[in-house]
Amino acid sequence: MEKKINGNDIYYLQVIGDRIIINDNYEGIIIFDYKINLLRRIKIYEGICIYSSFIIGENELILFCPEDNNVVYVDIEKKLGSFHLRAKF
Repeated sequence: MEKKINGNDIYYLQVIGDRIIINDNYEGIIIFDYKINLLRRIKIYEGICIYSSFIIGENELILFCPEDNNVVYVDIEKKLGSFHLRAKF
């Protein structure tokens, strides 16, 4: 199975259950089902650079974004934007 995504600088990938999550350039995330059909896009904020993530539930992620000192919570089912915590490291 192959999916071409033009115009997106893909640098982040996570799998939760039967969903595949990639970054949406530097603005948010894109969620696909296991057959690589688009489910939804979630915009988070302009300039987000996701370094890694942690799964904290069936539908929840914590995104670690150290370039701008952010930790971001996302609920991928509720289509919530998210909130982010700025921290000084």
